[in-house]
Amino acid sequence: MVGKLELAGSTSAEDAAEDAAEDAGAWEDVVDQSAMPPESADLARLTKWDLRKIRTRRLILHAGREVFAEKGFDAPKVEDVARTAGISRAAFYLHFKSLDELLGAIFHREMRWQLRRYRTLNWDILQSRRKLRGWLERFCASFRQERHYVLIMYRAFSLDPAHMRTVYDEHDQMIMRLARRIPQLRLLDGKGARDPVRFARFYATVRLLEDVSLFTAFDSWIGPSEIAIDLVAEQFHSFALEAAGLPVAQEVGA
Repeated sequence: MVGKLELAGSTSAEDAAEDAAEDAGAWEDVVDQSAMPPESADLARLTKWDLRKIRTRRLILHAGREVFAEKGFDAPKVEDVARTAGISRAAFYLHFKSLDELLGAIFHREMRWQLRRYRTLNWDILQSRRKLRGWLERFCASFRQERHYVLIMYRAFSLDPAHMRTVYDEHDQMIMRLARRIPQLRLLDGKGARDPVRFARFYATVRLLEDVSLFTAFDSWIGPSEIAIDLVAEQFHSFALEAAGLPVAQEVGA
């Protein structure tokens, strides 16, 4: 079922819409500018036909996500997506030229959806090894629950290596939001510009977490997953203690 249509254009409105989508658990509600009216559009003058096109594109995106997750990437046909979306084959081609183009669009939305997990990370969690490990376990568990959807992103890389830039850009924006929300991490300097060294270190830690989450989701990590999670917890926790000017071995707020 397609979620409520949000006709927002500003960055702040996008963040609000994504927060609402996370609370509702609605992948369909993740803000997707390709499925939104142009920023220059007069929303008061949008016709039912305009809204129907937006709704249809969202239906196709959701159907494609389900079909790719269920059948893999080589077996599905346009007819499979159209049937799942409840539209005609011709209607599909009004929005996408091919399944590969659809996969690329799903990839962009999936990337933003997967990064929603970081919204629950806060300074209180980062200071406590116990709380941090609990957060990491939930993070990895959510990857396992959505592992077939996560693979969509990796398939998209094989179709267009330029998608790697999207991964970097989305993570960059996510870490910037964290930096503003958790200033204690000292990822930004006094003027609000990023500290290049600390920013790069934190990015590497985030990527390590996602690699561990992916491999443990498919039971492919070498050795017990608990050891891998402990490794990631140590990286995050040490970063936080260092930012606070505390000895790395010191436990805070256990």
